[in-house]
Amino acid sequence: MNGKHQSGQKVFLTGGNKNLIKEATVLRYTGFYTIRFNNGGGVKVRESRIYPSREDAEAAILNRTRNRDLSNSFLKERIEMVIREYTQNDISDMIRIWNEVVEEGIAFPQEECLNIETGTSFFASQSYTGVAEEEGVILGLYILHPNNVGRCGHICNASYAVSSEIRGRHIGEKLVMDCLKKGRELGFRVLQFNAVVESNTHARHLYERLGFTQLGTIPGGFRMKDGHYENICPYYHEL
Repeated sequence: MNGKHQSGQKVFLTGGNKNLIKEATVLRYTGFYTIRFNNGGGVKVRESRIYPSREDAEAAILNRTRNRDLSNSFLKERIEMVIREYTQNDISDMIRIWNEVVEEGIAFPQEECLNIETGTSFFASQSYTGVAEEEGVILGLYILHPNNVGRCGHICNASYAVSSEIRGRHIGEKLVMDCLKKGRELGFRVLQFNAVVESNTHARHLYERLGFTQLGTIPGGFRMKDGHYENICPYYHEL
């Protein structure tokens, strides 16, 4: 025999699912190993599937598992969502996502939906407009602009919108974190939210987890879509 394992040698075979180990005996080598299992039956296998000890076979399985996990992690990173500045090609999706929040009537103060003309102008007028993209699909967006003028122009304000189809994936959190970074880059000193609806606990918990401070409560500051009024809670974060 010219193979690594000799005739009559006890070996351990890793199964096709990579987690099964079978004990067997080498019969002969002809480019492939012919092996016989202890409970009868035999098979031809490549050298890469048999090992001289159970420990070697288990180590090989562990190594394959690690490599597979690394490969899956690398693939996941390659298609990971990115936050970037918007382009004109994104406008239609951005308008659709923005209008979803406007039409819900429970978070944005705006009541009028955007169209291509008004949307193009609106997003272009911001200090910065970012989008969340994954494999060419726009999942959400944020706008960033001054909250006031003149001696208060160093305070910025932002709004965030995530597609209703994919909420729950922490996209909003990534948008807020990118917004904080971008606000600093643009020279703002404070990010302030003027009208966070008190019942919007998901957004409030997110802001507080990211270090925002609540400034108080304004009674009845937001008119909901159904006509009733709810309190609003201003928040700020130093940049």
